[in-house]
Amino acid sequence: MVTNSRSTLSVVLAGNKEEPQFLIRNDSVITCVKLSSAKHNTGLANLSGVIMRFPFNRKVLLASAIAAASQAGVVNAAGFTVNENSASSMGTAFAGRASNAEDASIAASNPAGIAELDRAQVTLGSAVIMEGGNFEGEFTGAGGQSIAKTQSEDFLKTTPVPFGHYVQPINDKLTFGLSGYAPFGLNLDYGDEFAGKYFGDKTKIEVINLQSSFAYELRDDLSIGFGAIVSKASGELTQSSHVPLSPSEGTAEVKGDDTALTWNVGLIWQATDATTLGMSYHAATDYKMEGTNTVNMSGIIGGVVNGEHDAKLDITMPERVMFSGTHQINDRWSVMADATWTRWSQLDSVSVESSQGDETSSYVPMNWNNVWALSLGTSYKVSNDWTLKAGYMFDQSPTTDENRTVRAPDGDRNWFTAGAKWDATEDLTFDFSAAYVMLKDGKINEEKHNVVDGEDGGVDPSYGELTGEYTDQNTWILSAQMTYRF
Repeated sequence: MVTNSRSTLSVVLAGNKEEPQFLIRNDSVITCVKLSSAKHNTGLANLSGVIMRFPFNRKVLLASAIAAASQAGVVNAAGFTVNENSASSMGTAFAGRASNAEDASIAASNPAGIAELDRAQVTLGSAVIMEGGNFEGEFTGAGGQSIAKTQSEDFLKTTPVPFGHYVQPINDKLTFGLSGYAPFGLNLDYGDEFAGKYFGDKTKIEVINLQSSFAYELRDDLSIGFGAIVSKASGELTQSSHVPLSPSEGTAEVKGDDTALTWNVGLIWQATDATTLGMSYHAATDYKMEGTNTVNMSGIIGGVVNGEHDAKLDITMPERVMFSGTHQINDRWSVMADATWTRWSQLDSVSVESSQGDETSSYVPMNWNNVWALSLGTSYKVSNDWTLKAGYMFDQSPTTDENRTVRAPDGDRNWFTAGAKWDATEDLTFDFSAAYVMLKDGKINEEKHNVVDGEDGGVDPSYGELTGEYTDQNTWILSAQMTYRF
C-alpha cells in the first residue's frame, strides 16, 4: 500500500490458480473482477463482479498502461497495419474511430478526440489474435526439378497486442494524453519443413509507439489535436539458403532495431447535436535499422564467410489519413462510418545490406499498392449499463497475386465484429469485442533477386522459384479493455 496526501493506492491479487482475482479502487466504489474456470476448461471463463471499497493512485495506473503497451506483440493485418489499439472501437469494426470519443483510446486514431473527454481517465486493454493460415506449394530448381514440396499450417501465430491510454484535462480548453500502442507489425513462422524456407521462414516485425497528445478546443463545436510520437521498431528475419547445383544448404538470420520520431494531427467537429465528424493525418515514419546478419553455410568452397556480420535495413512505414463520422439516431441507436487511406506504395522493396557485401545481402521487391479500409458500425443502448455493438470492414490489401511474397502473404480482408460495453459504475467501464476476419485466398510465384553493388541485380534464374497457394487464413481476434475515470 502506498499513500500520499490526496489518495491511497492498494493493489490486491487474490484467489488461486483456478480462480484469480484483481481489485482496483479510487475514493469511491469499484469492481472486484474474478475469473473462474474449471481445471480442465478449454479457455472459456465466467466473469463475475463484486462491489468493493478500494482507493488507488492514478500515477501507478498510468505507469501500468505504458508498461503494458511497451510489451505489445505484432500481428498480421492488411500490409503490416495493426488496428487493435481499442476494444471499444473494434466492436464497431473501427467505424467512427476518429470521431467517436468514448474513452481515452481515441488518441491513437485522432489526438483531437481527447478534447471531448471532460474527466481524467485511463484505458488499459489487450487484443489477442488467434493463429491460422495454410499454404501448399513447391520449390523447384532452375531445371524444373522439385526440391521441396510441403503443406504448412497455422503459420500466422497467436499474438497478444496490449495497449494503454491516459487522458488528463488541463483546463476548459487544453487536454493532455499519453498512449502506448502498436501501429504496425507482423508475426509469421512457417516451420523448418516449409517449401518456401529458401525465401523466408520466420518473420517478426514489432513497432511500438509512445505518443504524447495535446488537444485544444477552438470553439464549443471544434477541436484540434497533435501527437508527438517516439516509435521503436525491431525485426527478426530467418531463412534457409539454397546453393544452385550443390547439395549444400545454410541458414541466415537478420536482427535489427531503430527508434524514430513521427507525429499525427487531427480535427473533430460537432457538426450538429447528433453528428460528429473527425479527420486525422498520421505521418510516415522512416526507420534506419541496424543489427546483425548471422550466416551459417556448409560445404561451399570459396563461399561466404560464416559468422555474425553487421547489417542494416532502411524501411518506411507509410502515412495514413482517416475520415470518420458518428451519428446518434435517438437515445438508443447510433451509427458510425470510417474511411482510412494508407500509402503503402512507399514500400517498394525490402533490402538488407550486409557488411560482407552482396553475397550476404538481400533484395526483395514489394511494389505494394495504396489501399482503403472502409467500415460501417452501429451501437444499441440496451439499458443504462449495457451497450451492444456490431460492425463490418472491408480491408483492402496492398498485395496481389503478382507481388505476394512469403514475408507478406497478404490478401483482402472482410471483418465481421461484435462488442459490448458495460458501465459497471459511473467511473468504471469494461469493453469486450470479437472479430472474425476472412482473408481472400491468394497465389504466389516468388523468385530470388541478385544484389549488385547494393542494388537490385534482377532475377537470379539459377536459384529456382516458389509456387503455391495460401488458403484458409481466416482468424478470430478477441479484445477487452477497462476504462477508469478519475
